[in-house]
Amino acid sequence: MSVKHEKQTIVVGVTGGIGAYKACELVRELMRRGFRVKVMMTEAATRFVTPLTFRTLTGEPVVSFSCSVRGKVTSP
Repeated sequence: MSVKHEKQTIVVGVTGGIGAYKACELVRELMRRGFRVKVMMTEAATRFVTPLTFRTLTGEPVVSFSCSVRGKVTSP
C-alpha cells in the first residue's frame, strides 16, 4: 500500500524592487522541485514584474495588494 503525499505549498511575497526579477527564478526553481507555489505581490512589485508572469509560472491566481507604512519607522 502506498501513501499519497500532498504537495507542500509555499507562499512567496514579492515587493517592489529589483529583487522582484529574482523572485521569478525562485518560483521557477520551487516549481521544478515539486512545490505548489502561490504568489502575493505588492502594487509596487507589479511595476517590475506583472502578475501574469507569476500566474504563468505557477498556474495559480496571484494576489496583489497595496500597502503603506504609517508613522515613523525606527530601529531598536
